Amino acid sequence: MHDIFLSYSSQDRDRLTTLVDALEAQGWTVFWDHRAIKVADDWHKVIGTAIQQCTCVIVAWSENSVASTWVREEALIAKDRGVLYPIFIDQVPIPFGFTLLQAADFTRWNGDTNHQEFIGLKEQLSIRLNLQPVVNLKPEPNPPLMPEPTPEAIPTPKLKIVPTKKTEPKPRSPKQSSAQPQPQKVSATGSNSKTSESNVKLLGGVIALAAVGFGGYQLFSGGNNDARTSTASSPVTTAKPVAESVKQVVAVAEKPSAKLPENMPKMVLIPAGSFMMGCRDDKESGCQDDEKPAHTVNIKKFYLAETEVTVAQFRAFVDEKNYKTTAEQKGSCYSYDENGKWGDVKGNSWKKLGFEQGDNHPVACVSHDDATAYVKWLSDKTGKAWRLPSEAEWEYAARAGTETNYSWGKNIGSNNANCGANLCGDKFKYASPVASFSANEYGLFDMHGNVWEWVEDKWHKDYNGAPNDGSAWVSGNSSSRVLRGGSWSRGPQGLRSAIRFDYTPDYRSNALGFRPAQSYGE
Repeated sequence: MHDIFLSYSSQDRDRLTTLVDALEAQGWTVFWDHRAIKVADDWHKVIGTAIQQCTCVIVAWSENSVASTWVREEALIAKDRGVLYPIFIDQVPIPFGFTLLQAADFTRWNGDTNHQEFIGLKEQLSIRLNLQPVVNLKPEPNPPLMPEPTPEAIPTPKLKIVPTKKTEPKPRSPKQSSAQPQPQKVSATGSNSKTSESNVKLLGGVIALAAVGFGGYQLFSGGNNDARTSTASSPVTTAKPVAESVKQVVAVAEKPSAKLPENMPKMVLIPAGSFMMGCRDDKESGCQDDEKPAHTVNIKKFYLAETEVTVAQFRAFVDEKNYKTTAEQKGSCYSYDENGKWGDVKGNSWKKLGFEQGDNHPVACVSHDDATAYVKWLSDKTGKAWRLPSEAEWEYAARAGTETNYSWGKNIGSNNANCGANLCGDKFKYASPVASFSANEYGLFDMHGNVWEWVEDKWHKDYNGAPNDGSAWVSGNSSSRVLRGGSWSRGPQGLRSAIRFDYTPDYRSNALGFRPAQSYGE
């Protein structure tokens, strides 16, 4: 493992030779790609591993590097780890997403190790390098996207409803308001013939029963009676008759053990089907070893929350249970302090992330333990079993019948998701309100980006031996749990459908959240 990783534009290589020499003269080892990568090495894997294992990362901002997707993604990973040390070698505007980090001015540095800016950089690096090593995270991909072949049909197992092949799903309209829709009016048209008193009473009873069922549906789902609460047999979700939608959703919420919370997550019924879980080099770009081997998984119908759990929804749980999150118990959360510096900040929690959060933002700084406590509370409140989704269920729902890097296609595009450094064309610097972007074909919002989402599975280094029935993989000796989906702090490659990450169950940061699930018919 090298002490320092140098992130730079290859066009500036000659200009940085003196800096590398000066750093190595201090006794430090420097990962400089053109010297560290050997013939026949997989440069993608070598760089991906080095950026995660090096104790410090120096990014050299220049006229060339600020325009480099590679450099910005490397800088994002280092920033998220809290080990980024930026310097200027040209007077250029700092890229979006890095303005809060003070950069050393090396525009006039001539190689003198007694220069004030070099001394300051050396002191900061010395502090970090003399500390305990930073926890090494699993390598995350950082290369630019590459063209991808047209998807092929997914093998169809017997007696399974399989999403039809779609290469470019039609985008859904984003949610326009966080307010809950009003219940639909149900009217009955009277007959011209004379109706007996007994028939009137019978009709009245039927209407009353229907009203009770519909009221339960409204209370459970917030009145969102559209395609997102219906069964789909293909990625294109179509609306169902009211009676069928009520039947489906009330079956989950019936016989609650207590009064239902006002801020219940809205659930979407995900159809049964089969899909290829994992990353295939002939279908997607940026595949990692932990995303292989790709394998067929059969998924049963299940419910998944339409959005990530919001601040308001989580607050209802905290207030009722007087619950203290892991961050509150341990006294800190990996987030931003008052000066905009990222780290394990004392006093921060889901209530204070270092940036503004509204009621409709995804709750963050929550651990896997916190997510588990929340779904247990929902189970107690409703009398039904709530849980976190399995990793297979999550990826199946995120792909929504597609085989590409993202549910909308092979490239990140613009304004499809919230990611870091303005690489996704979105307007958000940090987390965005849920449902700020179009839903996928299953009616799910923010499956790519915004905040990472905890799932139930334990971490495994690859998919060898993984279940093929969609269940959570909870065997093994790993103490870590899986996260999926990427976040506002990651680049486009970190938002792919296949991307995986892991942390221990008590880890919390301002880029980690979750969404709940339920088994169908339970």
